[in-house]
Amino acid sequence: MKQNEQSGAPGVAYDGGERMFLLSTNQTLYAFRVSRHRDLEHVYYGARLPCASAEELAEGLGGLELHSEKVLNILDSTEYFDTASFRASSDDEMNLEAFTKLECGRNSQQLELSMAADDYKPHTVECVPPLAGLLVYKRHTIAEGKSFMEPREHIAQARAFPGDGTVTLTVTLGAGDMEVDAIYVVCPEEDTIVRRVEVRNLSGTEELQVHKLMSCTLDLDSAPMWTLTHLTGAWGREGTRTTTVLEPGSTCFGSQRGIASHMHQPFALVSEGEQGYSEESGCHYGAMLLYSGNFTFDLNMSENGRVRLNAGLAINRGGHHTLAPGGSIASPEVALSYSDRGVNRLSQRFHSFVRNRVLPRELAKRRPMMLANTWESMYFGVTIERVRALVRSAYKCGVELLVVDDGWFQNRATDTSGLDYWRPDLAKLSAAGISAITRVLRDEAPDGQQPMKLGLWVEPEMCSPDSMVFRQHPEWILQSPRHGVLHMRRHEVQLDMSIPAVQEHVLSCLRRLLSDPAAPVSYLKWDHNRNMVEQPLHAQSGVPLPHAYTLGLWKVWGTLREEFPDLVIESCAAGGGRLDPGTLYFCPQSWTSDNTDPVSRARMLAGLSVLYPPRCLGAHVSACPNHQTGRHPSVPLMAAFTLPCANGFEINFDKLTDKEMLEMRHAGSLMRGAVPSDLYLTGRWWRIWDPVATRQRSNHGGEAVAYAITAPDQSSAVVVFALTDHAAMGRVPPKLRLPLGSLDAGRRYEVTELWPSCKWRDISTMQVRHDLPAPVPRYARNVNVDAIAGHSGGNECVRSNGGGSLDDIVAVEAPNLPKKPQFEPYVMPGSVLMRAGLPVWWEVDGDCVMLRLTAC
Repeated sequence: MKQNEQSGAPGVAYDGGERMFLLSTNQTLYAFRVSRHRDLEHVYYGARLPCASAEELAEGLGGLELHSEKVLNILDSTEYFDTASFRASSDDEMNLEAFTKLECGRNSQQLELSMAADDYKPHTVECVPPLAGLLVYKRHTIAEGKSFMEPREHIAQARAFPGDGTVTLTVTLGAGDMEVDAIYVVCPEEDTIVRRVEVRNLSGTEELQVHKLMSCTLDLDSAPMWTLTHLTGAWGREGTRTTTVLEPGSTCFGSQRGIASHMHQPFALVSEGEQGYSEESGCHYGAMLLYSGNFTFDLNMSENGRVRLNAGLAINRGGHHTLAPGGSIASPEVALSYSDRGVNRLSQRFHSFVRNRVLPRELAKRRPMMLANTWESMYFGVTIERVRALVRSAYKCGVELLVVDDGWFQNRATDTSGLDYWRPDLAKLSAAGISAITRVLRDEAPDGQQPMKLGLWVEPEMCSPDSMVFRQHPEWILQSPRHGVLHMRRHEVQLDMSIPAVQEHVLSCLRRLLSDPAAPVSYLKWDHNRNMVEQPLHAQSGVPLPHAYTLGLWKVWGTLREEFPDLVIESCAAGGGRLDPGTLYFCPQSWTSDNTDPVSRARMLAGLSVLYPPRCLGAHVSACPNHQTGRHPSVPLMAAFTLPCANGFEINFDKLTDKEMLEMRHAGSLMRGAVPSDLYLTGRWWRIWDPVATRQRSNHGGEAVAYAITAPDQSSAVVVFALTDHAAMGRVPPKLRLPLGSLDAGRRYEVTELWPSCKWRDISTMQVRHDLPAPVPRYARNVNVDAIAGHSGGNECVRSNGGGSLDDIVAVEAPNLPKKPQFEPYVMPGSVLMRAGLPVWWEVDGDCVMLRLTAC
């Protein structure tokens, strides 16, 4: 990085008079300073301030040291003693003038780093033995570009872009036995500040035990109310948005399972004011930790109403990092962002950050392939004949990738055995092994169509107790050294990925799978079906086992990315247990949940999209009744919540009727084409109706969901809304019009319905019927459903398998119609769509509308 102290760096300005650092993105400003006592003191984080110059801005912010701050809490006040001016005229006298004036104690200050004894809020760093003294400023550097942790391709961290600027501040403790670097990277386009902390042991002779290491400390001033929103869950219920009011004291969450887990995402959203969480208004602060292992978030409200957010490594259960003399350790990075216009815009900043700076750069530019997965169609019973039948039908739906899930390898009839060296079961696949699947993909491809790519399910971090790996290398197995206990969970044991020999073993097995020219593999579904329980003691490196394990896994993933740059890895951990920003650095998509029910998925999408762009979330159209919940969702409802995601099918096509197969073919065409690639890759995501919120706010408990994806220039949009639970007849949650605030008020938009319905209500009997002779768009000008229904003759509706345009959808065979109906789409002013809203057309549970809006 180029040193640029005098003039600053992109997004960074330093004012020596005020000792103020100003970090500016396109829309936000982050400011802190070196106090007179050489603390790093937080000053401001919020919207950019329209000042003429950095000097003017620093001078203005420098005046924020208010008298009221000094007397916030008299119990925390400190009298600082100036030893240089101390004079005593006799043994029993002292010069009281040697004390400076009364100052506020650190517990009442807003700090960037904390380790002081008089700061009673949670600290940034804690060490053993405790080092005397205070963290005081020593030096700083300002540089163009981004500061990296090395080896940069093997450690999850924000990727660099032109226009980045980095500030590194070094503070020292007491006699200088320890140095701490606070590192800030300004990401202007994404409106994020990336922070991390590094600790060095400079004692020369003594080891230092680091018992706590946060990536950042962010102090926020008092407000009438602060609320915390985070993403909780369980197996089959991942990504549930949970909002609580912060009260004095600490609110903590995290993971001790060795992975991010189904229970908590490494993310916190803090909202200011009584309105709390709001999609369209209010001030909101977000923190996203780029890590894949044990983590913690600690939010502490002091007695004066200020909130401290700490985020970083979870080092407990007796663990600590041991730093030898000269040794160092770095925290993971945390990305901070701010919005004063609601959570939707904060989400868009995080989505841009993930797309541009987290996902593998080349893969982020590509749309994920639409896939068919074998799991729910055949579970462990994989055979080449069943694969052929699945492939033949999948081609009709436009599938681009076949993923052969669990059951393709030796000794794998159930989950009790088989996790070993990942060799194909020749009895299931024929003597040709995996190449037999490749031959099927090639032979079944329709004329003029590219053969599907091949993907395989693997679980390389585990082995079965009857495996050769277990017998040959018992020293590779995680166990509790203190008691010699071997933990087996879900019929498998876990390999210790912190051991280099284990890393090489995993790489060797996967290289063999990925390098066979007769069976090229383009995709791995990387599963992890048990939690880590062998955590309390150290790896031999002096690093706690969960952190050493994570670094070893990252090294394996990074090596695979270097050797097979086009390989797509989808992370999985019994569903969404390993969906986290650190994993997305290597694996561009993650299996969201084993629960494929669209009603459940609508809730997950509403929560997880707060942080992640939906393109990272795996979502499949699956069987009816659903294998996890037993619900009977319609195909349009299933398709609606796969459109923006890494989508595909997980279904036995052979069990479908002809009509159902036509629906699947149309679902495939929509998953490929309803959201054009430019909109899919760069569109802005808007949550309009949240299913949980509509249930809470409805006076009858109904549940509805709506989302929109709009082009950055507002020239087009895709809008989806669905009634997932119609709790009371005669009432429609949450209202009869859907406001689309993300459009351009000065434009007009043509509204095209992507999946018109054959459903109608017979007014004479009030029966909901499904027998229209042709799908009829509700959002068209000259629709007379009763007239069309009169020509049905009782025939069953046949849905189109067209490409998603209105003409394709209505061009179906309807012999009882004297004339094919012609529909004129709505053209509506953007101002009307934004302020009055789009009329909502719903009848019963599961009704779903998918629309494309195009500026005209």
